[in-house]
Amino acid sequence: SFRSTRTMLAAAKRVEHESRLHDERRRAERGKSLIVLVLHHLAQSGYVGSIEALQSESGVTLSQYEAADNVDLVSILQEWEDYYEFRFSRRAKLVKKLSAYSNRVDPHGPRASRRGVDAAAAASKPKQARPATKRETLSSVDDRDDGTVGGAGAAGRRARPTRGEGGPLTVRTAAARASP
Repeated sequence: SFRSTRTMLAAAKRVEHESRLHDERRRAERGKSLIVLVLHHLAQSGYVGSIEALQSESGVTLSQYEAADNVDLVSILQEWEDYYEFRFSRRAKLVKKLSAYSNRVDPHGPRASRRGVDAAAAASKPKQARPATKRETLSSVDDRDDGTVGGAGAAGRRARPTRGEGGPLTVRTAAARASP
Protein backbone atom coordinates (compact mmCIF):
# COMPACT_ATOMS: atom_id res chain seq x y z
CA SER A 1 0.00 0.00 0.00
CA PHE A 2 2.82 2.39 0.92
CA ARG A 3 4.76 1.45 -2.24
CA SER A 4 1.75 1.88 -4.48
CA THR A 5 1.07 5.33 -3.01
CA ARG A 6 4.72 6.26 -3.46
CA THR A 7 4.67 4.99 -7.04
CA MET A 8 1.50 6.97 -7.78
CA LEU A 9 3.04 10.15 -6.33
CA ALA A 10 6.16 9.67 -8.44
CA ALA A 11 4.06 9.14 -11.56
CA ALA A 12 2.02 12.27 -10.78
CA LYS A 13 5.20 14.32 -10.33
CA ARG A 14 6.57 12.97 -13.60
CA VAL A 15 3.38 13.88 -15.47
CA GLU A 16 3.39 17.35 -13.91
CA HIS A 17 7.04 17.84 -14.90
CA GLU A 18 6.38 16.70 -18.48
CA SER A 19 3.38 19.00 -18.69
CA ARG A 20 5.45 21.95 -17.48
CA LEU A 21 8.20 21.17 -20.02
CA HIS A 22 5.59 20.93 -22.78
CA ASP A 23 4.14 24.33 -21.78
CA GLU A 24 7.62 25.88 -21.76
CA ARG A 25 8.36 24.48 -25.24
CA ARG A 26 5.05 25.83 -26.55
CA ARG A 27 5.77 29.26 -25.04
CA ALA A 28 9.25 29.33 -26.62
CA GLU A 29 7.81 28.24 -29.97
CA ARG A 30 5.13 30.91 -29.73
CA GLY A 31 7.80 33.56 -29.02
CA LYS A 32 9.86 32.42 -32.00
CA SER A 33 6.78 32.48 -34.23
CA LEU A 34 5.98 35.97 -33.07
CA ILE A 35 9.50 37.14 -33.91
CA VAL A 36 9.18 35.60 -37.39
CA LEU A 37 5.85 37.39 -37.90
CA VAL A 38 7.33 40.70 -36.73
CA LEU A 39 10.34 40.23 -39.02
CA HIS A 40 7.98 39.49 -41.91
CA HIS A 41 5.93 42.61 -41.11
CA LEU A 42 9.07 44.76 -40.88
CA ALA A 43 10.25 43.39 -44.24
CA GLN A 44 6.89 44.22 -45.85
CA SER A 45 7.06 47.73 -44.37
CA GLY A 46 10.65 48.32 -45.48
CA TYR A 47 12.32 48.63 -42.07
CA VAL A 48 15.67 47.13 -43.03
CA GLY A 49 17.61 48.47 -40.03
CA SER A 50 15.00 47.15 -37.62
CA ILE A 51 15.10 43.74 -39.29
CA GLU A 52 18.88 43.54 -38.89
CA ALA A 53 18.69 44.62 -35.24
CA LEU A 54 15.93 42.15 -34.35
CA GLN A 55 17.67 39.29 -36.15
CA SER A 56 20.96 39.94 -34.35
CA GLU A 57 19.28 40.26 -30.93
CA SER A 58 16.91 37.30 -31.24
CA GLY A 59 19.05 34.88 -33.21
CA VAL A 60 16.08 34.19 -35.50
CA THR A 61 16.53 35.15 -39.14
CA LEU A 62 14.29 35.22 -42.18
CA SER A 63 16.72 32.87 -43.87
CA GLN A 64 15.90 30.23 -41.21
CA TYR A 65 12.14 30.71 -40.99
CA GLU A 66 9.37 32.14 -43.12
CA ALA A 67 5.84 33.19 -42.24
CA ALA A 68 3.14 30.91 -43.59
CA ASP A 69 1.42 32.04 -46.79
CA ASN A 70 -1.95 32.75 -45.20
CA VAL A 71 -0.63 34.49 -42.05
CA ASP A 72 0.63 37.98 -41.43
CA LEU A 73 0.69 40.17 -38.34
CA VAL A 74 -1.92 42.64 -39.59
CA SER A 75 -4.49 39.92 -40.35
CA ILE A 76 -3.93 38.35 -36.92
CA LEU A 77 -4.46 41.73 -35.31
CA GLN A 78 -7.63 42.37 -37.32
CA GLU A 79 -9.07 38.97 -36.42
CA TRP A 80 -8.32 39.50 -32.74
CA GLU A 81 -9.91 42.98 -32.80
CA ASP A 82 -13.03 41.53 -34.44
CA TYR A 83 -13.20 38.78 -31.83
CA TYR A 84 -12.72 41.27 -28.98
CA GLU A 85 -15.45 43.57 -30.31
CA PHE A 86 -17.82 40.61 -30.76
CA ARG A 87 -17.04 39.21 -27.31
CA PHE A 88 -17.11 42.43 -25.26
CA SER A 89 -19.28 44.71 -27.45
CA ARG A 90 -16.61 47.39 -27.57
CA ARG A 91 -13.51 48.08 -29.56
CA ALA A 92 -10.20 46.83 -28.25
CA LYS A 93 -7.77 49.47 -27.08
CA LEU A 94 -4.32 48.17 -27.98
CA VAL A 95 -2.18 51.20 -27.25
CA LYS A 96 -2.52 54.31 -25.16
CA LYS A 97 -0.75 57.59 -25.60
CA LEU A 98 1.51 58.61 -22.76
CA SER A 99 1.62 62.22 -21.66
CA ALA A 100 4.75 64.32 -21.99
CA TYR A 101 5.03 64.30 -18.19
CA SER A 102 4.94 60.53 -17.78
CA ASN A 103 7.93 58.83 -16.20
CA ARG A 104 8.01 56.38 -19.11
CA VAL A 105 8.40 59.10 -21.75
CA ASP A 106 11.60 61.09 -22.17
CA PRO A 107 10.58 64.49 -23.62
CA HIS A 108 14.14 65.02 -24.85
CA GLY A 109 14.22 61.86 -26.93
CA PRO A 110 15.73 58.41 -26.42
CA ARG A 111 19.33 59.55 -26.86
CA ALA A 112 19.38 62.13 -24.03
CA SER A 113 21.34 61.35 -20.90
CA ARG A 114 18.72 60.49 -18.26
CA ARG A 115 20.67 61.67 -15.24
CA GLY A 116 21.51 65.11 -16.62
CA VAL A 117 18.14 65.66 -18.22
CA ASP A 118 16.15 64.71 -15.10
CA ALA A 119 18.14 67.04 -12.87
CA ALA A 120 17.82 69.95 -15.29
CA ALA A 121 14.11 69.31 -15.84
CA ALA A 122 13.41 69.09 -12.11
CA ALA A 123 15.25 72.37 -11.44
CA SER A 124 13.50 74.28 -14.23
CA LYS A 125 10.01 72.88 -13.71
CA PRO A 126 7.78 75.26 -11.71
CA LYS A 127 5.87 73.66 -8.85
CA GLN A 128 2.14 73.70 -9.30
CA ALA A 129 -0.24 74.23 -6.41
CA ARG A 130 -2.69 71.42 -6.00
CA PRO A 131 -6.31 72.30 -6.66
CA ALA A 132 -8.56 72.74 -3.64
CA THR A 133 -10.74 69.79 -2.75
CA LYS A 134 -14.52 70.06 -2.61
CA ARG A 135 -14.41 70.02 1.17
CA GLU A 136 -11.83 72.82 1.29
CA THR A 137 -13.89 74.87 -1.16
CA LEU A 138 -17.09 74.35 0.82
CA SER A 139 -15.38 75.17 4.12
CA SER A 140 -14.43 78.60 2.78
CA VAL A 141 -18.00 79.89 3.12
CA ASP A 142 -17.83 83.61 3.95
CA ASP A 143 -19.56 85.39 6.83
CA ARG A 144 -21.71 87.35 4.37
CA ASP A 145 -25.47 86.98 4.69
CA ASP A 146 -26.01 86.29 0.98
CA GLY A 147 -24.74 82.72 1.35
CA THR A 148 -22.16 82.90 -1.42
CA VAL A 149 -18.86 81.12 -1.13
CA GLY A 150 -15.94 83.45 -0.48
CA GLY A 151 -12.35 83.32 -1.63
CA ALA A 152 -10.51 83.88 -4.89
CA GLY A 153 -12.11 82.39 -7.95
CA ALA A 154 -15.19 81.24 -6.07
CA ALA A 155 -17.29 84.40 -6.15
CA GLY A 156 -20.95 83.91 -6.85
CA ARG A 157 -21.25 80.23 -5.91
CA ARG A 158 -23.86 79.36 -3.35
CA ALA A 159 -23.13 77.71 -0.05
CA ARG A 160 -24.03 74.07 0.47
CA PRO A 161 -27.67 73.52 1.37
CA THR A 162 -28.28 71.73 4.66
CA ARG A 163 -31.33 70.20 6.29
CA GLY A 164 -32.05 71.76 9.64
CA GLU A 165 -33.93 70.12 12.55
CA GLY A 166 -35.99 67.94 10.24
CA GLY A 167 -37.28 70.96 8.29
CA PRO A 168 -36.83 71.99 4.66
CA LEU A 169 -33.48 72.48 2.99
CA THR A 170 -31.93 75.83 3.86
CA VAL A 171 -28.73 77.57 2.89
CA ARG A 172 -26.68 78.33 5.97
CA THR A 173 -23.74 80.72 5.92
CA ALA A 174 -20.77 80.48 8.25
CA ALA A 175 -22.30 83.13 10.52
CA ALA A 176 -25.57 81.22 10.68
CA ARG A 177 -23.76 77.99 11.47
CA ALA A 178 -21.80 79.65 14.25
CA SER A 179 -24.93 80.90 16.04
CA PRO A 180 -27.26 78.36 17.70
